[in-house]
Amino acid sequence: MPEINSGVKTQTIVLPDYPESKVVLCNSSEKYIELLMGGEADIETVSSLKAIMTAVKEWDITENGKVLSITAENIKRLPFTSLTFLLTEVNKFLGFQKKTS
Repeated sequence: MPEINSGVKTQTIVLPDYPESKVVLCNSSEKYIELLMGGEADIETVSSLKAIMTAVKEWDITENGKVLSITAENIKRLPFTSLTFLLTEVNKFLGFQKKTS
């Protein structure tokens, strides 16, 4: 019998503007269910900061030597190229956009 968490997967990506970065995505549905319960889970919402905060499990982006929390405020502080890249990767990871080879 499969374990309840056996379908949870993670993927590590690197942000283009921070080649030393490590961002771990996770497809755990806990936060995604909150979006569904709020009736907000349309494709535009999934392609937003909420989707990023839902999928990003951890990262190592710091300020003054301290790892920043994964919040909308901190995500908005990323350079546009990193934000766009992260959003694209999250959408692919969650299955809302086909992966390109």
